[in-house]
Amino acid sequence: MRKYILLDSKYRFDPNNSSSVNFRYYLQHPIIIKSYLRLKYLLLPRMNYLINNSNNTFNIIINNNTYTITLNNSNYSPQRLCDTLIIL
Repeated sequence: MRKYILLDSKYRFDPNNSSSVNFRYYLQHPIIIKSYLRLKYLLLPRMNYLINNSNNTFNIIINNNTYTITLNNSNYSPQRLCDTLIIL
């Protein structure tokens, strides 16, 4: 059985007092992942992203386990960033 989750920064907790690029999203119900988690779509504004040592990591927390994703420092187009995240 497949489950899909749409995470959108406009639905973050307290959107008027938090950043749209640095936030946590809490699910109402836990999700049990039996084998893998796959990123299906990623929507980003059309611009290039300069990834450096100050913004190259983000965390995914599942069942109190934190998984850190680290990107290589580079200038990413939206397509290249999506492709890189899918490979990870």
